[in-house]
Amino acid sequence: MSPSNEIFAVITGIIKEELGWKESLSPQHPVTELDSMQQLSLIVALEDHFEICLDPEDEKQVETLNDLVSLIQAKLNSKS
Repeated sequence: MSPSNEIFAVITGIIKEELGWKESLSPQHPVTELDSMQQLSLIVALEDHFEICLDPEDEKQVETLNDLVSLIQAKLNSKS
């Protein structure tokens, strides 16, 4: 499994398990379908899981789950 696929799997797992999302999720799924509390919970869970810090400026650029995967990948790459 590629790193981006692993990140996507973590994101969808958090959305489904911690946020109770029942619908299917694709990389093109808009993050805006989550309400603001769900988005905040997701960001906190991702920061904890990946041990990264997502800045509010970074988050403004995220429109889809694929954008979120790319952002996390970039943060992980700059960390190592």
